[in-house]
Amino acid sequence: DVAHFEMLARFKGNESTQEWMIFGEDVGLAADFDIAVCERAINYLLYKGGVTRKKFAVNLSGQSMQNEQFFRTLLAKLTANKGLSERLIFEITESNLMTELDMANRFIKTLQGHGFKVCLDDFGAGAASFQYLQKLHVDYVKIDGQYTSRLLGTFRDAVMIKNLNKMCEDLNVQVVVEQIEKKEQYEKLMEL
Repeated sequence: DVAHFEMLARFKGNESTQEWMIFGEDVGLAADFDIAVCERAINYLLYKGGVTRKKFAVNLSGQSMQNEQFFRTLLAKLTANKGLSERLIFEITESNLMTELDMANRFIKTLQGHGFKVCLDDFGAGAASFQYLQKLHVDYVKIDGQYTSRLLGTFRDAVMIKNLNKMCEDLNVQVVVEQIEKKEQYEKLMEL
């Protein structure tokens, strides 16, 4: 098995990272922050990751996915450091509503053309999840943990996960489920 890590940013103090990310999107700094995190992940894989098979997943704001300059900068960094596609995955977060879905999908296809996998993160947490899945040709969908946490107690969440999995299978999109913390959740998910 290959270890899979997510690059997580933390700020000093006890303040919520999510609140800072939303603030960054509101003031137009999401792309700068995302490039900084991507650079950190690339540098780690090149200089500290050694020969391990660790994979990193880096979240990209929906706002960054609609920013041409961000994408040119990211692509230049990836092109200059070949061989990372086996070890670096990009996850698109739903924190900021994407309106330029055709542009975002072109970015996704370009990343995939360079061998990178792309995931739609926190699926079901936002209002536009199904619209994103229809327009964005991602490799993975990561179902938000709120569905897993309620899975054993509600019939509706089980039905939603089961049918989302079937839809993704038909679309040739792999499914990842967040926050599996109990054996019973795992067994129920495998059944679905």
